[in-house]
Amino acid sequence: MTLRICSYNIHKGFSQFNRRMVVHELRDRLRTLDSDLVFLQEVQGLHLAHPQRHSAWPAQPQHEFLAEESWQQTAYGGNAVYDHGHHGNAILSRQLHNANLLCLGARSLAENEAIRVVDAWLSTGYEDSEDNPRVVLFQKLEYQFMGR
Repeated sequence: MTLRICSYNIHKGFSQFNRRMVVHELRDRLRTLDSDLVFLQEVQGLHLAHPQRHSAWPAQPQHEFLAEESWQQTAYGGNAVYDHGHHGNAILSRQLHNANLLCLGARSLAENEAIRVVDAWLSTGYEDSEDNPRVVLFQKLEYQFMGR
């Protein structure tokens, strides 16, 4: 079993220096990579002003727009919240890979509370079977890279 993984900072769907909106081009390019899992940074979950300024701005959050027709599962975690919206990180997956995403805002969560949240998140077990090839592959990767 081969697992193709991509990690990409999409800069909230804009080109360098925010000169133009490129979220549609990003979706096309991500699809050509044919990745099973896509890890995205700076994903715009909501921005109230962008639809007014950009006529082609997607109606749904960027992670859902990018995943449409190519990745069945998505997970989004906002880590920057402001008056007119929020952005964060996302995972797109072709299949249910038992992948989770946790984002914590340093400005909005005390250290002891963050430790409790991470502890609870890490101690939550898998819902998938131990003999599932995807779970076995992730366990091998975890052992290889994390020594676990």
